[in-house]
Amino acid sequence: MTDTAKGLTGSGTQGSHWVQITRWLLLAALVWAVCFAALAILHLFTLESLIAAADIYQLALGFALAAVLLASLKTSRSRSAVLVTSLAILSWTLGQLFWFSYTLLMQTPLPYPSVGDLGFTGTYFLLIGALSVLEQEENRAKGDKLAFVLLLIPLLLAIFGKSAPAVKLYNFVLGLAAAWTLYKALPLRHARKNRWLLGGILVLAATDAVFMASVVLLRGSMTATTAPLYPLALALISYGILKREAGTHD
Repeated sequence: MTDTAKGLTGSGTQGSHWVQITRWLLLAALVWAVCFAALAILHLFTLESLIAAADIYQLALGFALAAVLLASLKTSRSRSAVLVTSLAILSWTLGQLFWFSYTLLMQTPLPYPSVGDLGFTGTYFLLIGALSVLEQEENRAKGDKLAFVLLLIPLLLAIFGKSAPAVKLYNFVLGLAAAWTLYKALPLRHARKNRWLLGGILVLAATDAVFMASVVLLRGSMTATTAPLYPLALALISYGILKREAGTHD
């Protein structure tokens, strides 16, 4: 075996290693989602304590996923896409850190929207950047306008819901960011290797849609509806961006 072949084999082994780690983190996120839902339904703990535990879990998982993606850059074949995806995960996690820190220190829920929401919205803009890189690499179709149906949610909430003007405006901003990301992501469905990444983006957009509705309709318990879903979305995105490089379809 030549030195070049050995180098490629070593890189492939390392790449598979990072894929395996993100797979375990994805499994952990799935188990967490099931446990959170079960505990909430059975009322074994107060909703406040479950939400606090969810905040901590989201922080830990977010930083872990970002670290794994950054560590994988040495063996990545699409470094730009992986790097920007890691920054997207980190952006969301920093937004969550602000949310959690404010709640912990002030002993009161964080107003919506807030500075922390810049991190959440920034996730979409960074994902758009990563998808643009993949678009150039694969010469994919330019987008799917069906994604903008998502904007019906903030529109209906603005018409029929009772919320402050700032909430209505930010819901449109968040909805537009999510819809534009979906516009770029939906063509991924044509390649099987991209299914995990697309699945993660779809779960993230759907979770934010649920969150917007919860803010307007549920208020006090708004984060309980999405606490088990955000970790799952982030884990799917992280696993998906590395899985597509592995070139396998399991």
